[in-house]
Amino acid sequence: MPSIRNLAFILVSISALVYLVLQTSQGQRWLIQTQASEHTESVLKEHGDNLNKLKTAALNEALNRTSKSTEQDEQIKQLKNQLTVMSHDIAKLNQAMQEITELKNALAERTQEPESLAVFSHPDKPLLQRDKPAEETQFLAPVGQTVTIAAEDKLDTRQRQLEQQARLREVVQQMELTALQAINR
Repeated sequence: MPSIRNLAFILVSISALVYLVLQTSQGQRWLIQTQASEHTESVLKEHGDNLNKLKTAALNEALNRTSKSTEQDEQIKQLKNQLTVMSHDIAKLNQAMQEITELKNALAERTQEPESLAVFSHPDKPLLQRDKPAEETQFLAPVGQTVTIAAEDKLDTRQRQLEQQARLREVVQQMELTALQAINR
């Protein structure tokens, strides 16, 4: 047991010595410096953590911007492709409208041509029977039979053509509007 007593005495002596040293002005300075360095280390550690958080947030924001930019670029590419397809469709519709106009004009010319013809199907009857009322006109069929076309049918046909042209114009306008809206987005 004397060794435990000796050990306890040595520990108490060292503690008393440290206490007395800390009571001196130099001990007080050392104690303040130690506390300040610990405080400085904790402040530096906090600043380092905050800086790492800010760097991480900035990196995430940059990645988000890049991904949004990539998504927007992809959407722009898709819109350009749609615009190209729509412009081709518009060109086709315009071409179809021109063909319809040409066919309409050709039909109008063909319907006017038989009036000027003086061909007879029989020696007694001409191809175009002008003694009929203005509503009906007869033409010679290829087999020698006559076909009656009523003026009302002509008006219905003309009205259907006009309606079809109006529908085509509406489709073209809608496609152009959609294209413009897609570009503006």
